[in-house]
Amino acid sequence: MSKLVILLRIGIQNSLFWLSQLTKVPCSVLKCILIICCFVTTVQAQEQHSLVNKANELFIKQEYALAAKLFEKIVAKDKLNLAAYRKLARCYLEINQYDAAEKNYGYIVDYLNPDPLDFFYLAEMQKSQGKYMEAKSIYQRYQQKTGIDMSAKMDGCDSALVWLEQPAKYAIQNVQILNSSAADWGATISSNDGHIAFVSDSLRKELKSGFSFFKESRTYGRTANEYQKIYRADSLISGGIRISDFSTKINGAHFHTGPIVFNNSFDTAYYTVTYTGDNALKTEAAESKLLTKTLKTRTLELYITTKNFTDGWQKGIPFVYNKPNAYSIGHVALSNNGQILYFTSDMPGGIGGLDIWYCEKKSDGQWGIPTNCGFLINTSADEAFPTIAKDGNLYFASKGLVGMGGYDIYIATGDRNQWTIPQNLGSPINSPADDFYMTFTNAYSGFFASNRKGGKGNDDIYAFKSLLHTPMYAGKMILETTVQEKIARTPIAKAQVTLQCDKDLLARDSTSILGKAYSAVADRIPCTVTVAKEGYQTYQEVLKIPVGTKLDTVKLLVLLGKQPLERTVPKVIPLNEVNHTTDIQVGDKIVLRNIHYDFDKANIRPDAARILDTLLVLLRKYPTMEIELSSHTDARGTDIYNLDLSDRRAKAAVEYLTKRGIGYQRMVARGYGELLPVNGCINDVPCSEAEHQDNRRTEVKITKM
Repeated sequence: MSKLVILLRIGIQNSLFWLSQLTKVPCSVLKCILIICCFVTTVQAQEQHSLVNKANELFIKQEYALAAKLFEKIVAKDKLNLAAYRKLARCYLEINQYDAAEKNYGYIVDYLNPDPLDFFYLAEMQKSQGKYMEAKSIYQRYQQKTGIDMSAKMDGCDSALVWLEQPAKYAIQNVQILNSSAADWGATISSNDGHIAFVSDSLRKELKSGFSFFKESRTYGRTANEYQKIYRADSLISGGIRISDFSTKINGAHFHTGPIVFNNSFDTAYYTVTYTGDNALKTEAAESKLLTKTLKTRTLELYITTKNFTDGWQKGIPFVYNKPNAYSIGHVALSNNGQILYFTSDMPGGIGGLDIWYCEKKSDGQWGIPTNCGFLINTSADEAFPTIAKDGNLYFASKGLVGMGGYDIYIATGDRNQWTIPQNLGSPINSPADDFYMTFTNAYSGFFASNRKGGKGNDDIYAFKSLLHTPMYAGKMILETTVQEKIARTPIAKAQVTLQCDKDLLARDSTSILGKAYSAVADRIPCTVTVAKEGYQTYQEVLKIPVGTKLDTVKLLVLLGKQPLERTVPKVIPLNEVNHTTDIQVGDKIVLRNIHYDFDKANIRPDAARILDTLLVLLRKYPTMEIELSSHTDARGTDIYNLDLSDRRAKAAVEYLTKRGIGYQRMVARGYGELLPVNGCINDVPCSEAEHQDNRRTEVKITKM
């Protein structure tokens, strides 16, 4: 027996002797009490340890709803347990209980030893509840602590207040008849009869019998609800609605199923299922600039099914590019001609976490190799839930663009990997919460999903309708005026649009955050349209609508140029003269000489690539440098044509640098067309070919060092 143990025993015996003398309680009784106390303490410690192990096990399995209950017990007994508080907050975040998540992240930030990431999540939770000024302040603190640019997040807080103040012309309504106390989303038309398919994890009581997959269902630990399955809603002659299983062959998967999308003839469908194979749980991903910590998570697969009009939908076959052990593929959208398949994936080669990709159908009916939709659509965060409207526009949800909440819904025009800059749909479509999966039943109305406050459950299905097709506008021609900045082609909000016909003021409206204003034209006579905005040149045009025009909407695009300002001349440096001694400052311009393009094309030629490679070296030398890369044309050709051509060329140069490792957030592509000549060669001025060549140039402006 060691001397230390002997000394401890002597000390305890002496203590018990003197305590007995003071309390008049026999030593034997005191010894029993001491033994009982030690035993109880040991049991409590073992129980707490067991509770922590069980909670951590559920957390790793992503059974967040169940794990949260255990972590609540743990932190109730230990107010300083940072790890438990952090996991408790994350549990509430994952099950969309943002108020509870904010409370716990707030406690971590105020009373414990927070990491910078705790500040980020606190700001996210505040923003998700519409606490925009509080969130902006916390984003700023996070940026100060980490140096990570939070300008998009902070701009979203400012923009949200504008969007709430000036909502777009939509009416929205919770579709009570489809929604439950659980999650309901993904509504889309599923047949020529107008039936609706949607996703739910509510396990409707009226469906518990008759379908094998319902009998095998069990609680999903992440939400404490059933697995998500696809339902079908049919309208009844009586005015009600019947909800039924969409297809036992499709819903038979053990885990989640949905959403689903259909071709125009409703005889082929593409749907998402959750992978349940042996390696279904991906290993923990490293934390990155995505600002999201991905724990072990299940991947998604895409399946394709066809309809046999004798016995209905057939068992799905896997998409050729599924690779669930490595990455997800799901959330499909189909072009109107059925030739382009868009989907969400985190496959290698993407720009951020989840990106939107596409495949083209080949002549043999097979799908071509997946291609990323590009950095205008995708960001370093998540993009998901793409849908294609009847006019061909892309609607999708993003967490990385300037937005009001978690996921916001955006619109972009184009196809494949050629898109316009996405525009946020603003309020009331978007909210401080998550808004996603927008589908159309016709050109003016449809559905989207949201977990905003005031709903019936978690995710709810909402119907929307354009207010332009209400009785106020019925029977009248609509003038849709889109106002954009002349050079950047970005929307201009709160521009005043006035329509004056035959000296009478017919309508006055201000543009929305999308740069759009609407006027009802009663008579098809010449009208004067005036567009004005402080800081911009006023635009005026006589609009003549021919008699007999059958369109119900006339569209007018207005490009406003900014009022000329006094300008300082920046330092202009040829790229080949930049070296380690060159003093480069914000505002300086670096000229990239001899970057040539083929006529009427924007692709990067090999000779231009060599010059861009020199710029690549400079950007790597200054890793915090941010630039505006601009392309300029000569004055030959129309203004609009030259603006478009230069814009495509600038974007091609930025994309070239992005593919070689330069973060897209460090570069802005601008096409100025013929607006900024370096000499007097403007329209109708005779010039030599050499003088025109001087104006055909690419420049780099330093915007941040």
